[in-house]
Amino acid sequence: MATAEGQTSPKSSDDTPAQETTPHEKTPHEKTWHGIVLQTLKRNDIRLVPYVPDRVLTTLIRNLHNDPFFTTFPAAREEEAVGIVSGAWMGGMRGAVLMQTSGFATLANVLASLAMPYQIP
Repeated sequence: MATAEGQTSPKSSDDTPAQETTPHEKTPHEKTWHGIVLQTLKRNDIRLVPYVPDRVLTTLIRNLHNDPFFTTFPAAREEEAVGIVSGAWMGGMRGAVLMQTSGFATLANVLASLAMPYQIP
């Protein structure tokens, strides 16, 4: 039994000690690059996240699908994903596209003909 001066860690149902964290301490999930990206998207109210599937992004994509804050789905091509988030932005919703770095090379036309002329961030 814990006293007010020397409280012990709460135990879970299987009698293993629960992990204690301070308000400024991050959980292990938040320390990973994909955890940081997910939290950054949330902090910036980016709710729509289409993506072009990529092995490196697998954990981030899985976590986005599991979080009800986000609407996320695969796109066939990078240009399609940019068109989707552009339309969402015009409708008042923030979005971000996930893609591998080589996919960025395919975006010159859609950026020059859609995003730039209409000043879509």
